[in-house]
Amino acid sequence: MMDATYNWWFASAFVLILVLQPEISESANILSVFPFASRSHNNVYGTIIKALADKGHSFTSITSQPLNSPPPGFKQIDFSDVANKHLNLFSNSTEEKGMLEVVLNMKEMGDDICRSTLFHPEVKKLLNPSKNSERFDLILTSTFLSECFYGLAHINEAPIVLLCPTGPFHITYNTLGILGLPSFISNIMNGYTDHMTFPQRVINTVITYGHMLFNHYYILKDVDSIMKEAYGKNIPLFSELEKNISLVLVNHHFSLNGGRPLVPNLIEMGGLHIKPPKELPKDLKMFMDGASEHGIIYVSFGSILKSSNFPVEVRDAFIGAFSQLKQTVLWKWEGESPLPGQTKNIRLEKWLPQQDVFAHPKVKLFITHGGLLSMQEAASRGVPLIGIPFYGDQFYNLERAEELQIGVKLNAKNITKENLLNAINKVLGDPMYENNMKNVMSVMADQKEHPLERAIYWIEYVMRHKGAKHMRPASADLKWYQLYMLDVLFVLTVIPMALLSLTLYILLRLIRKFSHSKEKTRDSLKKSQ
Repeated sequence: MMDATYNWWFASAFVLILVLQPEISESANILSVFPFASRSHNNVYGTIIKALADKGHSFTSITSQPLNSPPPGFKQIDFSDVANKHLNLFSNSTEEKGMLEVVLNMKEMGDDICRSTLFHPEVKKLLNPSKNSERFDLILTSTFLSECFYGLAHINEAPIVLLCPTGPFHITYNTLGILGLPSFISNIMNGYTDHMTFPQRVINTVITYGHMLFNHYYILKDVDSIMKEAYGKNIPLFSELEKNISLVLVNHHFSLNGGRPLVPNLIEMGGLHIKPPKELPKDLKMFMDGASEHGIIYVSFGSILKSSNFPVEVRDAFIGAFSQLKQTVLWKWEGESPLPGQTKNIRLEKWLPQQDVFAHPKVKLFITHGGLLSMQEAASRGVPLIGIPFYGDQFYNLERAEELQIGVKLNAKNITKENLLNAINKVLGDPMYENNMKNVMSVMADQKEHPLERAIYWIEYVMRHKGAKHMRPASADLKWYQLYMLDVLFVLTVIPMALLSLTLYILLRLIRKFSHSKEKTRDSLKKSQ
């Protein structure tokens, strides 16, 4: 009896110890490199960094969006001045920028960001781990203008994880060995959806491969020389360093962006920055609660583009259209207020908690520039939209919105009061747009885990498995002509066709020679007679 009592107490104590024992977690030392990030893109980067820091990982963060109150063990190197210099090129202009103009700016931006970062006094201390006691277990950086930072993974013998705040470029697909043909994957810079007509597929093919050649021979031209200056002459070429990419996390979800080919080390995490709605500031809540039964139109053009920089005629077109509406208009406006002609149904605010605004039941329509994160936030709350694209992936995003029939697109070069009113009345007057957005919201929410949880799991998976090289497909090691099977097609088609042609040529020569010989024999016989 005593033995049974003793065993019961022993078992109970053992279970209690297991329950009370804190979760065992190995803390990693992570270097995050995001010296060029807008506020919206940092919603992706910062959300992941904060989640990893909350799990006990320590950070050194090279960032253009430093935290005001960083947690313990979180070091920051502030690059806001470098980022603002380049972001101002976009924020100070509200003119539509074409793909060529944006791409041509990349070379200058890329070189300046690389040099400003790698030759920064605080960063230079991190470039020689043999002399510096601090080493990193993981390098976290972006897919955009970050190629020169891949050397950090090499010198630390650490895996590298790339975060893609927009849709992936074909360059990303090629790096991972994904056969992303331009016949069904649109270049996000050209404004087509993935369902293209024949002329669009021709243009998309030219743009896609032209962009890849431009990137390889122009943008990346100086990356190797800059890296040799910064890391030393023994640093491998970029073409070798990119083979060490362990994981790419893409801010995509098929509910909005459509189905795309994936490999184990390309993970979709679209919407990971979206949080449950919080209580609105008291004054704003009272204003929105007090709106009429016609609802609220929310207007915002993101964190880079400033609507206060609109030309006067465009600003007046918005004011003129809004003044004729029964709806209340809540407008993120960065300039002075009130505006000339501003009516009582228009409220201007320099900043608004966008996700929480969308959650208010009276918000009926969103007028936007078409940034992917803003579209994800609107979709997560079921709010249809009107989009006015200006540059980058905004054209693709809004073309996709029209394809899904969750909104309409306007031309930034032709903003008039009439066009705005027609678009507003079209979306608000047809319940199809709201119903379709509600359907997208339902599909987007139907995931087995939150995208942030998925992203953190795979980042830690890569660290647990020392880079997880087993996730890398064999296709990533093939030359371009091998990936597209041009060598196989050559063997299976060109060589047999050449052999067949040669055989036919020889047969024809023999037949001709035989016929010629026969004619000569016939002529000889005639002469002898």
